[in-house]
Amino acid sequence: MTPFITQNTFYHIKNLTLVVFLLLPVGCNDKNEHPEAEVSTAQSSNGSQKAQTSDRYHIIRKVSLSLPSGKLIDTKLAITQQEQTIGLSGSKPESMTKYEGLLFFYLKDGSRQFWMPNTLFEIHIIFLDKNLKVIGIEKNVPYHPGRQEPPAIYRTRSYFARHVLEIRADSPLGEELELGTQLGWISKISLLETESYIRQPQ
Repeated sequence: MTPFITQNTFYHIKNLTLVVFLLLPVGCNDKNEHPEAEVSTAQSSNGSQKAQTSDRYHIIRKVSLSLPSGKLIDTKLAITQQEQTIGLSGSKPESMTKYEGLLFFYLKDGSRQFWMPNTLFEIHIIFLDKNLKVIGIEKNVPYHPGRQEPPAIYRTRSYFARHVLEIRADSPLGEELELGTQLGWISKISLLETESYIRQPQ
């Protein structure tokens, strides 16, 4: 009696099954690992699908901070832990104009000390209270390409502050920033509403 599946046929089926298994896509997406990023699937014009990363903070990402003179600092908010860890590290001077700033937006007061690993241009670092009043400032902070020491990577003093603003050291706006300077918040969404939005559960 001839077996329905010969030993040779069984061998080929086994190998084919193994190949198909190895070709299956394998991946893991832990939403809790990066809660700030939401992955959506969009349909492209040719009918294929592609993954797109949407920023849940896009409606609050950019604001203007006003100086007492009325001049404005076009400001981007660094909100997530990853953004705040990176800061301006690796950014080239041309990536930020003299009238732009990066605001590290925190939800509570705390001891803030900044350092300058892998930075490519000098900056002013301005420490602010919850109402955006300047309570500490360090100007012309030296840059430090790479992360190797020595020479020592510059570290600021520690300030008890809510937010921290960084602008280019050659910005003319820096001349107006000193202890006690009160900045204004210009956006369709108020400062308190921005904080409430960030506090919303993912």
